[in-house]
Amino acid sequence: MRLINTHTGEFRTFWDSQRPHYAILSHTWGDEEVSYLDYLFLTSNLPVTSVGVIHALLKTPRADSAGIRKIRNCCKLAKSRGYDWVWIDTCCIDQSSSAELSEAINSMWAWYRDAAECYVYLVDVSARSQEDIAPDNLRSEATQATREQFRKARWFERGWTLQELLAPRKELFCDNTWEVIAEKSDIGEELSKITKIPLAFLDGTVPASDNKLCSIAMRMSWVSHRQTTRIEDMAYCMLGLFDVHMPLIYGEGRK
Repeated sequence: MRLINTHTGEFRTFWDSQRPHYAILSHTWGDEEVSYLDYLFLTSNLPVTSVGVIHALLKTPRADSAGIRKIRNCCKLAKSRGYDWVWIDTCCIDQSSSAELSEAINSMWAWYRDAAECYVYLVDVSARSQEDIAPDNLRSEATQATREQFRKARWFERGWTLQELLAPRKELFCDNTWEVIAEKSDIGEELSKITKIPLAFLDGTVPASDNKLCSIAMRMSWVSHRQTTRIEDMAYCMLGLFDVHMPLIYGEGRK
């Protein structure tokens, strides 16, 4: 598992037995996301290989892009909460390697489950005014606009959101300025209304991957009406939820 050091910004790879406490990011992808090679280029660590040289010649990622700001702000939040390491899917997976991508997607549920904290970055939820900041903020009448934006956030429409919502033990929701607006444990009923997932599965009382207490039909209903950018990801985003492992074959379409 490749993690980013929140102090230095450098990558380091850990085997499962050596993995430290880490935070993890859940978010919607935008147009300026930073890939693994982009990040190496921006941190001057791009290896002098044919792939590295070609990448440098064909693409020069901007150091002030929305993608790199997202990475830095995530590291800043994790560092402020006492974590030295963070995992971000856009840059911590070398997607030019099909083997690494396959391993990462098959391990994704476990990585979110084992993270000390998961930060949900909601880019389409605006920052609150100071008077709106309160422990019961998301349920306060003073934050009606924030509540409406929260309910309609694009994050809830993603296929990948399902595992990123159910697997983590502790989850913090952030607005577009990275201000923490709520914690999953405090807004379980609200999340249940939005996602139609029973509260018992959201608060960890019953594991969502429990085949005896959570039927296949129920889990499939949670996936319905969700969207993924690639057709095949509608299947791959469910691997952890159904405790299935399989090789990835992009290009299959709906097969």
